[in-house]
Amino acid sequence: MGRKKFLVFGGVLLSLLYTLAGMSVAFTPGSVQVRVHDFYTDEPIAGVQVLMTPGNYKATTGSDGLVLFETITPYRNYNIQCTAPGYLEDKYGCGRTGFVWVETGKVTTVLIPLKKQASVEGRVTSSNAPLAGAVLLLIEERLGLQETVAATHTDDNGTYVLSPVPEGRYTLIAVADSFHRAEDSFSLGADETIRRNFDLRPGISLINYDLKASQNFYGNSVSLTANNYLLIFNPRYVIPVSAPEGAQLVKSSSSSFIPTLPGAYTFSMMILDFKGVGREKFLTIEMVNDKPTAYPSVIPGPSELPLLSDNGSVFAQSSGLAGVRAGDTVYLRGWGEDRNLPAPEQYNPNAPLFDIYGNKNGNWRQSAFGFSWKLSDAQGNDITHRLDNPNSQNTFFTVPADARPGDTYTAQLTVTGDAGEQGAPADTVVYVAEEIGSDKCAGCHPKIFAAYSNTMHSRKGISCENCHGPGSLHNGDTTRISITHWPGMCGRCHEQFAQWQKSRHSDPLAFGHAEISPALIGNCYKCHYTEGFIQAAKAGSFDRYRFPFGTSVPHDTPNVGCDVCHNPHEQSSANPVGIRTGSAASLCVTCHEKKWQNATYSAEADKIGNGYHWADYSAYQESGNPHHNSKGCVLCHMARNVTTGDEFGVAVAGHHTMRMRDVGPDGDPGTDDDVMNIAVCQTCHQGLTTFDRNGVQTENRRKVQRLGELLKAENHGFIPPFQPGKCATCHRGSNLPFIDDDDERTLQHAYLNYSLIVNDRSFGIHNPGYIKRLLDDSIAAVERFKKKNSTNRLRRKSKPGISFD
Repeated sequence: MGRKKFLVFGGVLLSLLYTLAGMSVAFTPGSVQVRVHDFYTDEPIAGVQVLMTPGNYKATTGSDGLVLFETITPYRNYNIQCTAPGYLEDKYGCGRTGFVWVETGKVTTVLIPLKKQASVEGRVTSSNAPLAGAVLLLIEERLGLQETVAATHTDDNGTYVLSPVPEGRYTLIAVADSFHRAEDSFSLGADETIRRNFDLRPGISLINYDLKASQNFYGNSVSLTANNYLLIFNPRYVIPVSAPEGAQLVKSSSSSFIPTLPGAYTFSMMILDFKGVGREKFLTIEMVNDKPTAYPSVIPGPSELPLLSDNGSVFAQSSGLAGVRAGDTVYLRGWGEDRNLPAPEQYNPNAPLFDIYGNKNGNWRQSAFGFSWKLSDAQGNDITHRLDNPNSQNTFFTVPADARPGDTYTAQLTVTGDAGEQGAPADTVVYVAEEIGSDKCAGCHPKIFAAYSNTMHSRKGISCENCHGPGSLHNGDTTRISITHWPGMCGRCHEQFAQWQKSRHSDPLAFGHAEISPALIGNCYKCHYTEGFIQAAKAGSFDRYRFPFGTSVPHDTPNVGCDVCHNPHEQSSANPVGIRTGSAASLCVTCHEKKWQNATYSAEADKIGNGYHWADYSAYQESGNPHHNSKGCVLCHMARNVTTGDEFGVAVAGHHTMRMRDVGPDGDPGTDDDVMNIAVCQTCHQGLTTFDRNGVQTENRRKVQRLGELLKAENHGFIPPFQPGKCATCHRGSNLPFIDDDDERTLQHAYLNYSLIVNDRSFGIHNPGYIKRLLDDSIAAVERFKKKNSTNRLRRKSKPGISFD
């Protein structure tokens, strides 16, 4: 049987339509061809189950190892996983790949290798007597690091079996508590069983520690650590000992695992002293269900985001403040945190895919949870009937017209989690107040009031209470005033709010609060949380600002909204829109300078460090950037020349959309109905009709394709996959190591530049000279690597166990 085709329609043409800013637009789908082959022989493998997500596309390879997925939504990233009897997936990308990019009307070809399974067995003794409980560790060396592929303990007879394990070259370590280690190295071929016996010598270890776990919630990563930090440099190995029936332990690092089911899990840790004598400790952890925690809040309505596509609303209808006037409509937002479902992929599995621009606003919701609301007045009376829908994630009510200052309304939220258990309810309180005039504010806030008096808002008659709510209760009670960072606050008046919803700044957080460790999450919030950015900008140097360890960060936050960039309290003739960093040129690079996207703004190698620069820095420093200007990214991406609007009259490119192109009604970029934000380019390049000036993009696309082919050829036909759900998915260092890289990390460094350019998506327009040099140097480096390592490549293509020495 040859290649199999697999067509996916997803209902009535659902895969042929998607929503963009309230409009349904058709597009030309793409296709993905997957070839599955043997890691060592390159022979095609038949009968492989291929799964591509999101979308759950499934197919089985034919005799040529191929499947073809057709009618695939383009301009999205997909992950592919392959399974077959007799074959195993390993950490370095065999059997899976990520970041598969599908383009409209094109076939994307993906090569995925699989390793055949093998086994190791034997016996461990001491003075020829069976040694029960000895640890066997099958180690594979990658780039100077030791990766534990499999581990087990011997039984009462001293015997062990490591099966199934991938074919490969390994070191097998045998060690036991208070015994010296022993080891043997060998090649393990396909379907081969190797027997290795060890006789261990007793020893005395003086090291002491206890094993501890970072948490005990299934579905989330649990790290196993020793409490004796003096042993940090000692070789250590974590061994899963037992797990509940049907449970899996997904390995997330050498000492971290994700248990998939509740129940008791037992782990051990073996630490070796400087003499190679082992000391082992055991820990049993009862993995439990986490009842979700509720986080209710008041938001600018009629929903959180995106208002434009969900409601056809250009403007928000409420302030999102807790302080309201009689007769106001209050919109409520529900959010839950469940440590069994820590990531957006888990608490919102039904989220829509990324749209063609990369937006994923669907993750503002949590489809895995259930929500229920109760509304009470100040006397405790149940007035839930006033809520529009008390059993939805978001709801609203209208404050009675006869409500008096001081009246309060308590909205109580209860969240039901993945196991059907309800968490404790949580409250948010809305209070009624009256306006007292901005002059009252000046008495306590003279500096802020004086600065605000010079702003356009003040000159247009926008008072403090327009943005902070009525202040009659605040005068004498500092808690009775409101601050919100939700951009809908500004969206009540500013049409730029609707433009901004088309930008990726309107996306929710790319991660869940429970997904990142408390020690690291503060660093994320510098850019991903409004208050974090504000504090960083106040510090004067963005790179110096860090959240103090232990600082509490919000569990449900607004996104990169209006007051991230604009300070509403301060404007001047030199800074008329209150840019927090002082200038537009400095604003964007505070977050985008060292990321993949928009990362090629500067060409000064000693300054940006985005691409990898080989030994001669001078060419990078001298290349310069013709697009350097006083306004930075804003000059082009926020140009106001585009006058074309969508069905609501909202600009489709430039302005606060940040877009350089709108795909038009047909949904396909590069066709005649595209709207391009190109007028700003014509200021310098008269008559320009395409971004591909002088064929720069065409040439760079060709070089990027060449570089990608070289990298695949030097890594068994594939590029190492990503680790979805982690910060590294978007930030540098995200891919797994290249299998046969050299000590200089040539392939990894070239891949850094490859990723930079692919994900920047301008193909050189941001900084043409710099990108050309990065590509030329990367291609040359990989070609040198290929020539230098030709002998090793012969060895890699051969079966383990066949010697070429």
